[in-house]
Amino acid sequence: MRKNVLKILTAGLLVALLMIVAAVSFSCAENDTGDQNEINTVYTVTFVADGVTVDTVEYERGDVFINEPPVPEKDGYSGEWQSYRLSGGNITVNAVYTAIEYKVTFVADGETVAERTYTVDDANINEPPVPEKDGYTGEWERYRLSGDDITVEAIYTAIEYKVTFVADGKIVAERTYTVDDASVDEPPVPEKDGFSGEWEEYELTGGDVTVNDVYSADVVYGLTTDSSFYVLLSYTGSDSEFSVTSIYNGLRVVGIADNAFSGLTTIQRVYIPNTVSSIGASAFSGCTGLVEIDIPESVKTIGNNAFSGCIRLKNLNEMTGVETVGTGAFSDCLSLETVVFGDKLTSIGDGAFSNCSALKEVGLKEGLRNIGAEAFDNCVSLTDIELPSSLSYLGVAAFRHAESLKSINIPARLDEISNAAFQYCISLESIEIPENIGMIGESSFSYCISLQTVDIWGGIDFGDSARDIAFGNSAFYNCTGITTINYNSESNEVYGDENYIFYNAGTSADGIELVISNGASVPEGLFTPFKESNAPKITEIIWEDGIVRIEDFNEYNYLPYLQKVVLPDGVNYISEGLLETLMDIADYEEKIYYVDNYAVMCDDDITEADIRDGTRGILTDVFVDKTALTSLTVPDSVEYISRGVLSGCTSLQTLSLPYLGSSSSDSSNAYLGYLFGATSYGGNSSYVPSSLTSVTVRAGYVGDYAFSGLTYLSEVVLPQNMTYVSAHLFDGCTSLSQAVIPSGVSSIGDYAFNGCSSLGDITIPQSVTDIGQYAFRDCYAEIVWEGTPQINHIGSYAFAGYLGSSLSIPSSVTSISRNAVNGCNNLNTLTIPFVGSGSGSYSHFGYIFGASSYSSNSSYVPSSLTTVVITGGSEIAANAFYNCRYITSIVIPSTVYSIGSNAFYGCNSLGYVFYAGEESAWSGISGYNNVTATVYYYSESEIYGGNYWHYDEYGMPVIW
Repeated sequence: MRKNVLKILTAGLLVALLMIVAAVSFSCAENDTGDQNEINTVYTVTFVADGVTVDTVEYERGDVFINEPPVPEKDGYSGEWQSYRLSGGNITVNAVYTAIEYKVTFVADGETVAERTYTVDDANINEPPVPEKDGYTGEWERYRLSGDDITVEAIYTAIEYKVTFVADGKIVAERTYTVDDASVDEPPVPEKDGFSGEWEEYELTGGDVTVNDVYSADVVYGLTTDSSFYVLLSYTGSDSEFSVTSIYNGLRVVGIADNAFSGLTTIQRVYIPNTVSSIGASAFSGCTGLVEIDIPESVKTIGNNAFSGCIRLKNLNEMTGVETVGTGAFSDCLSLETVVFGDKLTSIGDGAFSNCSALKEVGLKEGLRNIGAEAFDNCVSLTDIELPSSLSYLGVAAFRHAESLKSINIPARLDEISNAAFQYCISLESIEIPENIGMIGESSFSYCISLQTVDIWGGIDFGDSARDIAFGNSAFYNCTGITTINYNSESNEVYGDENYIFYNAGTSADGIELVISNGASVPEGLFTPFKESNAPKITEIIWEDGIVRIEDFNEYNYLPYLQKVVLPDGVNYISEGLLETLMDIADYEEKIYYVDNYAVMCDDDITEADIRDGTRGILTDVFVDKTALTSLTVPDSVEYISRGVLSGCTSLQTLSLPYLGSSSSDSSNAYLGYLFGATSYGGNSSYVPSSLTSVTVRAGYVGDYAFSGLTYLSEVVLPQNMTYVSAHLFDGCTSLSQAVIPSGVSSIGDYAFNGCSSLGDITIPQSVTDIGQYAFRDCYAEIVWEGTPQINHIGSYAFAGYLGSSLSIPSSVTSISRNAVNGCNNLNTLTIPFVGSGSGSYSHFGYIFGASSYSSNSSYVPSSLTTVVITGGSEIAANAFYNCRYITSIVIPSTVYSIGSNAFYGCNSLGYVFYAGEESAWSGISGYNNVTATVYYYSESEIYGGNYWHYDEYGMPVIW
């Protein structure tokens, strides 16, 4: 106010001085112009502010407006000139000042509380009260009403309250606090023997507080329900070490109760006596300072979460007596490195060791049956664990995220690998799924990126009978490092394209070698990808020997990376789906497709098939129903041929084979009809096409009935390694014109060439020692003996129905069965080693033709037979040629020393008897006089003047 008054006084003085100067000037001027004023009257307007002339302005009569000076400013006021009129005459106009009204705004915590006004004339206001605020005192900040709008803030000061700590009725300490700092530095609770103390719970929410001490006993023991024993109920002491007593009030302490040490962060070591048999749930959970604890052999059960969160617990002694480990028992023990159990452990609960990130080694022994879900989940350092063979249950995600685990054995007693059991075991290198596994769970090995070898035996139970093995979705998803899958399962389970079991497998490696073992059955869809880009990178498939049919393997399986296939010995069928895949890697040559040296497919219009040398096998369907095929040559390299491989080849004419049957050692299927679908030799004629005329068999076993009933077959080449001609070999082959018995054959089986009426000359090798019954019955062939025959026996009907004119039975023969030459009605000349069934026997000639006695000779010995040559034997029995009336000449060997009575009785046509000895020897034969025909004696040279003979160039006797 003083400053404002001073300004007003200063302005007033200035105005007064100005008015004095103006008056003086005006007076001078008036004196100078007096005459003029009388003519033009001039008036003045004097403007005065606060008594000081501001300005004088002249005007004349009639003027309406003048230039007013500005009203001088005045702090705290607004000003204006008072109203006036220019009506003639001098005027004084005073300034009128009005005080300005200013506003004072009162604000508390950002909100307007009130507004007040003031002027410089009345610089006083009525302040509003300061709003109350809990825990604070308030006042308005200091301010001055000096002419301006003002905002005044409320200033709050926190109230200081007192906290009094009282123990056992005595003040221990006093502390202060405010609502701005609602905390106090608590004094330590006074110690009290046998008790642990703590301050009671309290809140610093405003006001003085008294806090009392709460004392509780450090150790509490309680009786069991039967009052026979004690258990430790709780320990709340602050000591770093504590020993559980073995005897309390005269009774044994047998347990540590639930939550007994829970959350006790100060405890570091606990000693448990060997009287304790159980550790309760959460007994030591959250004991973050616990570093050491010995669990005695007496402890049988460890409860749920018993040691969970004991983050400093590093090692445990061998828990030899523990039988069960509860759920989460050691979960989140971040420092735990080694755990070893004894052989009494039977069960590990869910999550028992989950998140034990430092755990490296777990020792488990036989007897353990159950490992719960997530039992070792996230044990990222676990490197060594051997699952006992007694284990029968493995829970979901049991070893998930065991990232350092390089190997794991799957016990044979398990029948299921649960979902996610080994998911994210990123160091796992190999896995073997044992026989009895029936389920490989969802994602069980997914993201095992280091997994290289997978052996799957699952699906075979303990009874060795196949059962289905199920694969969960994504079981081996993203196992990018797989290089080998050994699939040994006999499961026939079928999988659709929704399972994606191996998708994205092997993609970081060079490829997967899939090995399928003998007896394995790969389910369709096992290798189905989620999408084509996620297909498992299977580059090679190896089927081990013993698999005959590969069925449905590629149904719903997608194999875009396949480069190589190794087929098993003896495979005869590959599913159509797999064949379609194999066409991308097959060799194509002369209209035939080859995979791994197997002929797997051919073009429908193929006419001549010469399978390339080196081919190991021919699939069943390669030539089936190839009606244009006329010629087929199978090389010696082929190891296995399937039944029916040529079924429907109705135009086939020429066939060259390495053997008959399925293989060179197959004796049960060594007949031609096998190749055309016949299940026995009886089906030859029904299955072998009539177009087939020529067959070559280069080696192997040629079985009984091998070509029997094939009436259109004209030429057969038999293996050179044959040791005998099988029974019924060409039985009924009426069109057979050419067949060579290989040298080295020791016997010709029964009915071997029976009915081969078109057969030409046939040579019997020197090695043959036996000709079976009916061997050449009804054959036109002329029998040619190779070298010096070694044959010993000729079976009954062996040459029955022989249509040739001459037949020579070698002298090596020692026995000839009855009917051996029965029905040889075209026979002119017969050479025999003796008369009858064997050398030295007394028998009749008609025996080998079927006569049961000499009296029937005439009925059986053909009338065409005129010449008989006997090459051996010592006797010609009585009645030997009885009534053989058509024989005209006979050769008797020099070995004969006896001729029986009536030996040639009724031989009315017999004119020549050629004795192979000298004339002098003839008379030495007993009964020589029983010969009534002319006798001729053998001579190598021509002799005149007597009865002599020799053999001509054809081996027939002629007279000199």
